[in-house]
Amino acid sequence: MKNILFIVIDCLGYNFLSGEKKLRHKFINSLFSEGTSFSQAFSVASTTTPSMVSMLTGCYPFRHGIMTLSGNYLSKGAPFLPELLRDTGYNTYAEVTGPLLPEVGLSRGFDCYNYRNSSDYYLTSDWGEKLRNKFISGYFKEPWFVLLHFWELHHPRQILPYFNKKIYGVPYERALLSLDHSLKEVLEDILDLSDTIIVLTGDHGEQIERNKFDRILKLSVIKFYDYLNKRGLFENQRLSIYRKYYVGHGYHIIDSLVRVPLLFVHKDKLPQSLELDFQVSHVDVVPTLLSLLGMGNSDLQIDGRSVLSCIEKRKDDSEHAAYMQACGIVLPDQSKWLEGIRYKGFKYVRYQKNKNSDEMLFDLKNDPDERNNIKDKYLIEEMQSKLKELKGKTLQSEDLKMSDDDMKFIADKLKEHGYM
Repeated sequence: MKNILFIVIDCLGYNFLSGEKKLRHKFINSLFSEGTSFSQAFSVASTTTPSMVSMLTGCYPFRHGIMTLSGNYLSKGAPFLPELLRDTGYNTYAEVTGPLLPEVGLSRGFDCYNYRNSSDYYLTSDWGEKLRNKFISGYFKEPWFVLLHFWELHHPRQILPYFNKKIYGVPYERALLSLDHSLKEVLEDILDLSDTIIVLTGDHGEQIERNKFDRILKLSVIKFYDYLNKRGLFENQRLSIYRKYYVGHGYHIIDSLVRVPLLFVHKDKLPQSLELDFQVSHVDVVPTLLSLLGMGNSDLQIDGRSVLSCIEKRKDDSEHAAYMQACGIVLPDQSKWLEGIRYKGFKYVRYQKNKNSDEMLFDLKNDPDERNNIKDKYLIEEMQSKLKELKGKTLQSEDLKMSDDDMKFIADKLKEHGYM
């Protein structure tokens, strides 16, 4: 039984590791050279918690119950990767932070769920040395499954002094170089790739600032717009203003916010230095990983599919749709929550609550920046039908609403981490 290292880098969008950019990050690039990755991998959400839960359940948010950072508990009917692995003999560990609080139900199936507070969530803090010692000392008992959630790219971005120079790019790029260096220091000489399966991805992408002055300008524009919007002005311009000026994530499902890197490393079963360009989703991670482990999943109620056969053929013959949503603190008004699908080279976007209002359709091949809304009745009807089909699969009804005490506790933690 191989050990499993599951790495999730908060706010890591694919565009920051694409092409030659990947070469700048020596440790991360060395991992990609050992496995198979995807250039068209998509998160189910542009916020952390629903994205992470979909990675670990193989289910879309409307099935596992976690729509945003708080409000619902994880559905008891949803399969959960740590439980599945523990039942087969794995020792399961999580090292997480940010909004991934155990009160949501995310500690289920973990032997140890270490939630780091804001004073100790960077690799360069004491936690980094403790993490390294856990690997060296045998604290992680083999065979282990270790989930590592890194926070360095999230605001406030963590930049090492050496990389805090203009030659290393904008602040986000400096933070990514810093994280790459820190990962190398902590993990490089203790990972045995012959005996370890690796999954590496981001939970969602990020819209970034060019510098601190650009950030101040953008924050000022958004603050002024929100002031006007609360007074009933310029509602129709909200999405276009946010996509141009908002720094962060969660407000939309444009590709820059949901397209993420996705890597699998398995020295015995997967090609090395291979990047494939067919569409995959975070819900495909669980079934693919279970297939790599030789574990059947035909009786699991999941939305994802194993992509091992596609990797073998180097192509995907199916028209596989990917669902995604934008729900959360950036969109406190639930009437503004977005959902959509990528399907047959198009992206369809609509409001969740008002499904026939302001629908958007983009031709991704001819308009990759999603600027031109297509008014094609028949294509829209096809997308509506596919989205209805995806959402037709539901788990048994259960009350997932979070208690007031847990809601308050999570709100306090989110404020501590700068969310609110």
